[in-house]
Amino acid sequence: LTTLTDCSSSDMNEVKRMDKYTDIWMPHFKTLKQDALKEFHSYLRNTGKPILTYYYCTGGNEKIKAPYADYILKFWGCYNQGLRGIGYWAAGQYYGDPYYRKMNKTALDTALIYPNENGVSLSRRILAWNRGVQDFKMLKLAEATLKKQNNAEVLNTFHKNVEQVTKYPNDLSKAEAMRQFCRKLLITNK
Repeated sequence: LTTLTDCSSSDMNEVKRMDKYTDIWMPHFKTLKQDALKEFHSYLRNTGKPILTYYYCTGGNEKIKAPYADYILKFWGCYNQGLRGIGYWAAGQYYGDPYYRKMNKTALDTALIYPNENGVSLSRRILAWNRGVQDFKMLKLAEATLKKQNNAEVLNTFHKNVEQVTKYPNDLSKAEAMRQFCRKLLITNK
């Protein structure tokens, strides 16, 4: 039995009590940079347990969000924070059925796939999510390759460049340059 705890708290006594029964911590992505939870996240890192994070919709405007900034970059941020992975919490029709907009105008649509006559249609959100998963895996493989090469200077530059990708979310060229670097590194070090 493995217990995954998907919460955050500034009550450190409560966190320590929960930690006894927790194998994997999974706080929400938005909590990673909250000042009120710095002690909580520091504690999690010191436990040595796997730390994941999760993300889900944040309102009724999911369909118009930028796939790169609002989905793909979550994976870069997860990697940059040294976390093991990220999950999308609300992958289905979460706040009501999107096909009943006329009857339920307040329903929020977080579905990632939509049924149609021929199977399903993928949302641009799930396509961005898949790209984020690929980026995360590529960053982890590139990091492992750089560690094998035992070149601390290149590894340090690599981490700084990943940080720049997350620091400038409107500059897609930074992420693409890192993808090119990783691909070249992985191809030449098979």
